[in-house]
Amino acid sequence: MYDVEIYPVGLFMDLKHKRYRRGLEYLKYQLGRKNFRAVRQYFNGYLAEASEGTRCGHGWTKNRARKDLIHHLNYEL
Repeated sequence: MYDVEIYPVGLFMDLKHKRYRRGLEYLKYQLGRKNFRAVRQYFNGYLAEASEGTRCGHGWTKNRARKDLIHHLNYEL
C-alpha cells in the first residue's frame, strides 16, 4: 500500500545532530521577521510521509506522526 518514512525535523533534527546554535539563530531570525508560522513549525518534532500522496503527518513522537498521517490519508479517501 504505502511506504511510510518518519524522520525528525526542526528542533528534533537539530538536537539529533547537536546543532544547538543553528537552531537558536534560526528562531531569532524568524522572530525578528515576525514569521511566527516558521517558529511554530520548528517545533513539529517528527514528520511522517507516505510514498504516494502529498499529505504528511506530524507529531512530537514517531507514533503520533504516523497516526496523524493515517488520519490525513483516511480523510482524503
